[in-house]
Amino acid sequence: MIRESTDPTTIKTGASASAKRKEFLRTMTLVPVFTVLMIISARIAIAGAPIPITLQLPMVIMTGLLLGPWKGAAAQGLYLLMGLIGLPVFSSGGGISYIFQPTFGFLLGFPVCAFCAGMFSGLLDSAKSSALITYAGIALSSVASILVCYLFGGGYLFLFSHLFGAGVMEKLSLREVIMISVLPFIWKDLLMMLPVALIAGRMRKLRALAR
Repeated sequence: MIRESTDPTTIKTGASASAKRKEFLRTMTLVPVFTVLMIISARIAIAGAPIPITLQLPMVIMTGLLLGPWKGAAAQGLYLLMGLIGLPVFSSGGGISYIFQPTFGFLLGFPVCAFCAGMFSGLLDSAKSSALITYAGIALSSVASILVCYLFGGGYLFLFSHLFGAGVMEKLSLREVIMISVLPFIWKDLLMMLPVALIAGRMRKLRALAR
C-alpha cells in the first residue's frame, strides 16, 4: 500500500501552488469583468464640452479600490488597449486616432489613476482602524487619485494645444487649461466619490470576511 506523504514541506508547497492557481483564476476573471464595467460606464454619458461627462472616472477609482493597484491598472490598461486597437469602447468610439484628441490624456491616466487608488487604499488593509477612519481613508485615496487623473488630462491638453493645436485650437495657458478641463468637471467626480467610498468600503469588508 502506498502511503501519502505527510512531509510538512510538501504539504506547504502544495497549498502554496493551489493558492497561486486560485489567485490566477481570480485575476483572469475579475480583470475582464471590471473592463466590461468600464465599457458600460463610458456609455452612460451626458454631453459636455469639451469633455463628455461620464461615469468613467468613478469606475476607474472603484476598480483600483476593489482590485488593488496592479489588477486595477491591468483592467484599465486592457480597456485602453481595446479602444486604441479600434474597438468602440470609448465614449465616442475607438481607434488609434484617439491620441490626436485633446482629451486623450484622461484616458491615458486611467491605469495610473486605478493604480494610485489601489496603492493608497491598500495602506488601510494593514492598519486596524475604525469604520469612520476607513471610509475617510478610502475617500481621501479617491480624491488623490482623481487629482492624478486630472494632472494627466490637463497636462495632455496643454501639450496638445502647443504641439498639435495649429489650425484646431489656440495655444492654451495653464490657467486656461484648468478653467476648461478641470473646474467645470471635477466637482462631479468629487461628489461621486461619496457613494464610491461607501460602496467600496462595504465591499472591502465583505472581501475581508470571505478570506
